Amino acid sequence: MRHKFTSVLALFVLVAAALACGPTGATPVPTEAEPPPTSAPQPTEAAPPPTSAPQPTAAPEPTQEVAGETIRQWASSAMASSEYGNPDWAASQAVGRPDTRECGDYSTAWASSSSDTVEWLEVYFDVPVYATEINIIQTYNPDQVVEVELIDVDGEYISVYDQEPTAVEDPCPYTLSLEGDPTDYLVRGVRITVDQSILELGWNEIDAVELVGVRE
Repeated sequence: MRHKFTSVLALFVLVAAALACGPTGATPVPTEAEPPPTSAPQPTEAAPPPTSAPQPTAAPEPTQEVAGETIRQWASSAMASSEYGNPDWAASQAVGRPDTRECGDYSTAWASSSSDTVEWLEVYFDVPVYATEINIIQTYNPDQVVEVELIDVDGEYISVYDQEPTAVEDPCPYTLSLEGDPTDYLVRGVRITVDQSILELGWNEIDAVELVGVRE
């Protein structure tokens, strides 16, 4: 019996030791929880592809010349039988738009070398036309113009005005305007003759000449 009791006691000790080695009743310390996973980033809307750089616009085409169009133009070149000076009172002063604002002996108009002679002024234009009108702007001692001739593209002179000198006091500047039906030839120039020997007024100065006509 003693042996059996000893065996039971030994068994009891082994069981107690086994229990001692098992988990205790203490609450385990929780480890720090992992942060919840963030939601996956949503794909952003794709940016539109860059547009191509704007291309420069083409320069506008120059206006085309229109046959039969009526145009007005001021002389682009000039020559004369004589000049009082150069560049003052030179034939070139009759080129372009009028720039002598009032009547008087101003160097911005053409004047011949002498004041009591018969002289001529020739002016030329960029575009030959069938002429319908010539305007001669005079800024000193008008109107001693005695003849106006048109110059065609072949260099021929055709007289369209013949008149004795006539003193004009007002208006001044004075415009001698000649109008008519379109010529049957193309005009590229005008020759103006002044006679300063009759009225004894002095220089008949011309500031500008305009040609009006129909383009070919």
